[in-house]
Amino acid sequence: VGHALGAGDAEHARRSGWLSARIGFLISMALGTLFVALRIPMASAFTTDANVIEALDPFILLLGIGLPFLVMHFTLAGALRGAGDTKWQAIMMFVASYCVFLPLAYSLAGLMNGGAVGAWFGHGVERAGGGEQPSSDRDRVGGEAPVVARSVAAFMGERGDGADAGESWGPGEH
Repeated sequence: VGHALGAGDAEHARRSGWLSARIGFLISMALGTLFVALRIPMASAFTTDANVIEALDPFILLLGIGLPFLVMHFTLAGALRGAGDTKWQAIMMFVASYCVFLPLAYSLAGLMNGGAVGAWFGHGVERAGGGEQPSSDRDRVGGEAPVVARSVAAFMGERGDGADAGESWGPGEH
């Protein structure tokens, strides 16, 4: 993204960012599915203690479910950093961490007796809903704020993100 913007090609930068997000989404969906399906064998590869395996089960499950959201977050945040939009990311991370994650994790872990699983679930909710959005640089990266939900909808074949069909990795497109 940064390289394309440096070359003055905002359209290529936008396409590169969205293509990276789609590739990351596909790979993380496959890995997340494996994590969910194989969570007990994965835990068993590291220990034979049944109590530890039982304790790891919900964490690996949450990791598998949350992995696509984490990958989308990191990919789109990297695209924004490449575009030079770091101030907005810092503000959003502060708000997401201190105004969403901490109260949610405290509520789920402590007040609702969810323990560590509740805290990690709060983290997943914060990441799934908190994709960074560009502010003043919005027009440099294609006009639409890259939010996780919008990127997933675009990946699933909904046009409107401006992706070139020749470069899209959506269902049925090559």
